[in-house]
Amino acid sequence: MDAPARLGTIVGGTRYSDPATKEIRHSIDLLDLDAGPLGAGRAPDRIPLDFLAHGFAPHPRRSEAALLEKRGPGGCHVDLVARAVIRPIAPMEGHHFYGHGAFTRDAGAFLAVESQLGTGEGAISVRDPVSFAVIDTFPTYGKAPHDCVLIEDGATLAVTNGGGPFGTDALPCVTFVDVASRKLLEKREVSSPRINAGHVAITMNRAFVLVSAPRDGLAETDLGGVSLGAESGLLRRVTRPEQVTGRMIGESLSVCIHHRTRTAVVTHPYAHLISFWNLGAGALFGAFDLPHPRGVTLTLDERYFAVSFGPAASLLLIETEPLKPRTDLDCGARIFGGSHIYTWAAA
Repeated sequence: MDAPARLGTIVGGTRYSDPATKEIRHSIDLLDLDAGPLGAGRAPDRIPLDFLAHGFAPHPRRSEAALLEKRGPGGCHVDLVARAVIRPIAPMEGHHFYGHGAFTRDAGAFLAVESQLGTGEGAISVRDPVSFAVIDTFPTYGKAPHDCVLIEDGATLAVTNGGGPFGTDALPCVTFVDVASRKLLEKREVSSPRINAGHVAITMNRAFVLVSAPRDGLAETDLGGVSLGAESGLLRRVTRPEQVTGRMIGESLSVCIHHRTRTAVVTHPYAHLISFWNLGAGALFGAFDLPHPRGVTLTLDERYFAVSFGPAASLLLIETEPLKPRTDLDCGARIFGGSHIYTWAAA
């Protein structure tokens, strides 16, 4: 008999108050969904950190990962099996990390998204995968870069650039850069100057879903939202139905795609909303209320979307086919209080 499909381990950074001392602590938390029945109230394992981890970049060959801080100097290399920090990772001089990075497919280098402190110009630092020393750099071809995704068998790096403050000419954009030559292949600017370019999930042929916050210089109560990038090169902010898109105040934070059904899920923390998108039709087709949703990821078997939400940092599982929440499974209060969660396949 075949072994049951694995759900995987949910990974996410958090900041919390120590119950004994009330001091603020940081950690990366790991919850193995296959370790026992769902809803059993298991607590996640924890790796203590000295910064709030934003991105999670797993090593393609070893049970290790690189973690980076958003808009800060924090970074480290961790052993996910030993549950320990191996070494710190520091940004380049005059730069800070912007939260995300990726190991190349051959594990020959680590690519970190960085931003120059004075100008906001984006850079990718190319680092040795063991020592994390900088061995090369190349531009992101935009300002205030944030997310990055390796596509096309690792040959191309897609980067979101948040752009300069509202009113400046440095528009937010998504750029596609050839990793070998470091050359810009394609640049798609957002269709509205009031939103930035935050996180991205990519399907085939460079079609993608982009989530955005209000651009720097605008109020946090301005609208963020969702843009769809078609294979043709168009990047269109979706504004209908207005009764849903008009609620997307602040940042639209995390995005995840179920490729078989071409369904995307987006979290909107300040709107207390999750939205669902049909990528074939290029349209929003559903939404439901959820207190302060943050991270979203797919389980390994693609049976569920997992969503972190609420003041207690709970975890909700949503079936992908048919698309419905598993309200009968109480996964309890975890500690995934950061911006994102990820799925890791332990050996």
